[in-house]
This record gives sequence, C-alpha cells and structure tokens, in this order.
Amino acid sequence: MTLKPVKNVKKTFADAVSALLQTTAIGRPLIWLATTPSTNAQLAKMSAQGAANGTVLVAETQTAGRGRMARAWHSPPGLGLYFSILLKPEVAISEVTTLPLVVGLAVVEAIIPYLPNCRPLLKWPNDILIANRKPCGILCEMTSSAGNTPSLIVGIGLNVNAAPDDFPPDIAKRATSLRICAGHRIPREQLLADILFGLEKGFKKWQINGFTPFLPRLHQLDALYGREITVERAAGAVISGVASGICEDGSLHLTLPDGSFEKVYSGDAHIGHNFRC
Repeated sequence: MTLKPVKNVKKTFADAVSALLQTTAIGRPLIWLATTPSTNAQLAKMSAQGAANGTVLVAETQTAGRGRMARAWHSPPGLGLYFSILLKPEVAISEVTTLPLVVGLAVVEAIIPYLPNCRPLLKWPNDILIANRKPCGILCEMTSSAGNTPSLIVGIGLNVNAAPDDFPPDIAKRATSLRICAGHRIPREQLLADILFGLEKGFKKWQINGFTPFLPRLHQLDALYGREITVERAAGAVISGVASGICEDGSLHLTLPDGSFEKVYSGDAHIGHNFRC
C-alpha cells in the first residue's frame, strides 16, 4: 500500500516533534498521516516491507482505531496522540510478554510532569488511569518484519486535549483526558517527544537488564494493588480475588478468597469494571 503524501502545512506536526526528539532510534523515522484506519495495522504492513526498528507512525485521526479485546478506540482529530512504534527486541520471544508493562510505565512517567495535581496509575496489563478514568490505552501485537524477524508493534492511544463533551456518551463516564486533569491544554508535540524518549530509555534498560528492575516502580504506580477485582477469562470463567502485585513474568498475582494464589496472564483474562482506585 502506497502512503499518500500529506500537504506541507500538515507536516509541521511531524517537523515539530522531530525537532524535539532526544532519541537515537525510536522516532527515526517518524511518519505522520492525516488519517488511517489503524496505525497498528498500517505499521504492520510497513514492517513486512522492511521498516526499520524504531519507526513511529502517527495519525491525526483513526477511522478504525482499536484497543485490546477488539474494543474500538475513539480517535477525534487534533485532540489526542494516536501512534504506533515498531520494535525489534533482541531477547527471547518468551520475555516479550513483559514489554507492554515497560511501555505503560514509560507513558505514565512521561505524563506525570504535566499533571502536578493528579496521580496517573498503571492498570495491569495495558491501561492508564487517572482518578479511576482512562486517558490512555496500549495495544501490543507481534508481527513479522522482512526476513521473518519477530517484531512488536506498540500502539498507543492517548486522550490529550479532549473536553468532556468530546467523548461519545457510551464512554464519557469512564474516559478522561490530560486537559481535563490538568485544567489546560497540553502541547502534543512535546508530549510525544517525551513519551518516545522515555520509551527508548526503558526499552534499552529492559533489553540489557530484563524486567525485574522495573518491578519496584510498577508497584508504586499499580492501580490494582490491594484491591478486590474480578477477572473474566477469555473462555468465560470468572474468578475474584485481591490483586497482590505484578510477577517477574509480567503476570498479575491474584490472592483468592481461600488464601491460595493464582497467576493471571494478559492473554487470557481482563479486569472487570467493579474495582475502586
């Protein structure tokens, strides 16, 4: 598929982000599209055609944006950041399951300075919460690059400057934006540059040292720790318990009512909506 070139006036966003980048690989190149059905799907096609490690694809809006469990992601133009990153980890495939949490942590750390009066938290496995509402979702998908090299596409949808009435009625009660939390608009270009810089640092650290060094900070920012939650498995089974931390393999440690423990993996379960933060 051939990407349509954008008008020069629209290149200013990509130019501004590129000028602010402090990375060495991620965001080099950074490609901007006015619209695309899904940045993850488009970047997967580019990966198959030989796109480089660290390629970032940003869209002003998505017509079929999606999150985990095939949920739709609302992507209004000019109000958010909708982007995907192509990563080619030099680790065993079995270790890649922890990378979404590293990504989520990098996003949380990047937005904390913009929200001095709020406390963003990471909700296992791939959501960010502020005051029990969701401003951001992360979708990680394995794909193959040219030469059949395993690669990971990290899709991030972040509500940046949406006002309360910008959300559709079906998500208005559970969604939020950084603008709503901060009380003012946030510069999207600088924010994206900050996220990519933090992500590159985290990605390098993860490849060298593994996942364990991230666990203390994840514990500090764990939205579920100590909370009673319900886990609905993909097969339909439902279990309840107390979330008791994130394990070294990236799974959620769940304490059951009888005192036993169970590990929950992102691939076969999701968290219900009846928890409190």
